[in-house]
Amino acid sequence: MKKIFLLLTVLFFVATTFQSCKKDDISTDEAKALIEQADQDLSSLVTSLKEGEAVTLIEKFATITKKKIATSKESEEWINDMFEALGDVIDFEQMELELDNEGRFYFDHYLGKYTWNHATASWDKTALDHIQLEFPSEESMTTNDVLFSFDSYEDAQATIEGETVWFPTSLHANVKQNGTKVIGLDVNEIAFDNNLFYFYTKIDVSLFVSPVTVNYLFDNKTPTNFYSAYDISNGTQSFGISANLNTLVVLTEDFDEQDLKDVSGEININNLDFVYDVNIEHIADYTEEPTDAQINADINVNVFVDETQIGSLLLENEVVYIVYNDGTRENFEDAFSGIIGDLDNFVDETKNTRAYKKQKSKLVKFILFKSKGFKNTKAFVKNQYKALSN
Repeated sequence: MKKIFLLLTVLFFVATTFQSCKKDDISTDEAKALIEQADQDLSSLVTSLKEGEAVTLIEKFATITKKKIATSKESEEWINDMFEALGDVIDFEQMELELDNEGRFYFDHYLGKYTWNHATASWDKTALDHIQLEFPSEESMTTNDVLFSFDSYEDAQATIEGETVWFPTSLHANVKQNGTKVIGLDVNEIAFDNNLFYFYTKIDVSLFVSPVTVNYLFDNKTPTNFYSAYDISNGTQSFGISANLNTLVVLTEDFDEQDLKDVSGEININNLDFVYDVNIEHIADYTEEPTDAQINADINVNVFVDETQIGSLLLENEVVYIVYNDGTRENFEDAFSGIIGDLDNFVDETKNTRAYKKQKSKLVKFILFKSKGFKNTKAFVKNQYKALSN
């Protein structure tokens, strides 16, 4: 459902570019201080990811392929040798044939505990009800400090443009070092409907990269309701975004703005909360590009701290302002310059810069009217599956 994903992505930038006001419990100076604190919290979150145990371990084993884990340092050939030797106990050629011919990974074919034997420089295999690898992270070590555990895997069959493929529906795996979990992937549930152009009806995935946990949820709750939520946290600092989209009719591949009703949700940076709602149905009825007043009426984004409203966003003469409770206003980009910069850096780190930089500088009214949806979603899913298989 790439068109809807695009819309939800756009609405993220709507909320990171709009808002309103009510209570007087927090002064303007206090509100600005809280915004500055949110900026610092976001910076700390990004730093904790870059300096965490998982990234340190990943840097040792930089490139994972079907047959080996290769180091980024050419001098450390022992890593290549160690994982080349894994082919003596795991039939990678058979695995590749299964993927090429049937488009399926047979988890049950490779169950076992694979332990690196330092004395013989080879792998020992024993029976186990899941896949487990134990190996060292340093050449000089005489013990195995890294444990990779592939605990479970389930899949289901689908047909994409006449071709049968297998999609994972559940997966649980983790990496521990010295008994401490540093990486974890939990595909809790993936559901899809081959008859729907957007294919997926539910995606519930969690990724742990010590000390950061990332959760993503997409849920096609009813034929006319779509919910999406994303959050990232290190246990102290957190960032999250949610969107609840309602449509007027059951969507088809050729849907347009006239088929959408409204979308609402939140963007959170710790206790700083942007709450937004957009009347898409009304906006879609405009015959011309909407005025600032129309946008302010149909797009509301209010700013809260600990559930107390500190202000709202207002569009005026193509400039977005945050209006505080006492009526004073500040250019949004000035008020949130640190957060906007940190979001740039955050997205850089997560490799999503293209969409963010493309949309960030555009006004909401331009986004809503000029952004075009993506068609041929099934072909897109098919190509993505092939890319992952390769």
